[in-house]
Amino acid sequence: MTFSVIDFETTGSNPAGDRITEAGMVKVRAGEVLATMGCLVRQNVSIPTRITSLTGITNSMLRSGVEEDEMVSALYEQIIGTVIVGHNVGFDLGFLTASLERVGLPVPEFRRIDTLRLARKLLAGEVCNFQLGTLANYLRTPHQPSHRALDDALATVDVLHALIERAASFGCTHIDELEQLGRIDLSISGAKLSMTTRLPHSPGVYLFCDRSGTPIYIGKATDLKARVRSYFHNEPRKKVPRMLGEVGSIEAMVFSTELEAHLAEIRLIRKLKPKYNKVGMTPERYLHVSASRNGPTSIRSTSTLDSSTIGPIRTSSQARRCLEALRFRIGPDGTFNFEPASIHSEKGIAELVKLALSDMQSLATQQRFEAAESRRAATATLMRIALRQNRLYQLVGSGSIDLTFPGGKVELTDGIPRALRPRWRSPGAPEVPGPPEYGLSSMSMDELCVTIQHVERTSPILKFDPVSTALIDAIEVFTPTGGEADPSYLEAD
Repeated sequence: MTFSVIDFETTGSNPAGDRITEAGMVKVRAGEVLATMGCLVRQNVSIPTRITSLTGITNSMLRSGVEEDEMVSALYEQIIGTVIVGHNVGFDLGFLTASLERVGLPVPEFRRIDTLRLARKLLAGEVCNFQLGTLANYLRTPHQPSHRALDDALATVDVLHALIERAASFGCTHIDELEQLGRIDLSISGAKLSMTTRLPHSPGVYLFCDRSGTPIYIGKATDLKARVRSYFHNEPRKKVPRMLGEVGSIEAMVFSTELEAHLAEIRLIRKLKPKYNKVGMTPERYLHVSASRNGPTSIRSTSTLDSSTIGPIRTSSQARRCLEALRFRIGPDGTFNFEPASIHSEKGIAELVKLALSDMQSLATQQRFEAAESRRAATATLMRIALRQNRLYQLVGSGSIDLTFPGGKVELTDGIPRALRPRWRSPGAPEVPGPPEYGLSSMSMDELCVTIQHVERTSPILKFDPVSTALIDAIEVFTPTGGEADPSYLEAD
């Protein structure tokens, strides 16, 4: 990471009316100074006496300075793409922004680190104040500030490096963690925050354990270190401070893919039943819509997959929409002109979409736009749930296959990885339990749904019903304004 440490001497504190009189910049990466810049800036303003007494910069000195546009252009070229650092960096960025705007240069969204804010967090109780000179003396830095821009920038570099070393003892090894450090109460969480030092920025599962080593909370993350540290950031949930108070260790395991981490979390929670995990302790119960040749009948709850119903459905509102969509197929004479089993075939889906689009067009022609929208939403929900159910059956019947995800391949047998082997595991982390029984059991249903979710999002290997997907897209994009539907979506083999 490259830092650009900046400091400005100015005629006052208001960026709109005051001006930069001297600019200082030190560009540094991994402790090595890459570039420095220091120059007086010619301005058509008078420096107040109190500023001159502080900095030693006089009006006559500015006559030998560079023009503002020359200064800010050279500075901009050096700092673009770097992290901006300053002691009270908001002050310096305010003047930099005003100067960029005056000369017509774009103002980027700079990432920033404020050594003043970091010092208040990391050196609380150790120094009498947090002025740059006080910190430089306390930390015995090689450079001392003098209220001149380059001197102050060099001193700020030294202070930054000292504060980064301090932050590392709390597990801060990345720019994101430095930025977040200001939101952490180190007086409460400081010692435990150091437990995150060894955690990698990788997908995996983390376990908060009590002092006896028993897991009290298990979670998954795409970035283990960032997720675990987020619990220390003034977490608003009431249970989190209480849980952190019980933590004696933090264990973790790294997986190549997010899918493996997600499934490992499910299996570990089911086996270990941590006291602070409220979700995932038992199999999910999904809703299914029952239908017969006499029409749609009911919504029932189950944790298995049933080909005689439409599901699994996660929410009652989705289930009600499915019932609503099916009820549209009840004719004026009370007969149900739809074969429920056809929902599991591409031809059946095409027929239902064709009928729905016809109904929606008719309603729109009658200017019953709310009814047409209700019809569209209900049919789209039914179609997507039916497609998900068909995909589940396809996955379960696929035998042994290798799917490629970001991070690596996962071997599936009947839709579920047989073994979940972490790439890395901390010494106190438990073994991941084996898979649930084969088939469409309550335990495997959750894992199948998770696998489908990840396959749909990230894996290009398993191609799911492209024609059915296009048909559903026709429902999704329909706008009930009386326009004609695209007939190309209505054809199916």
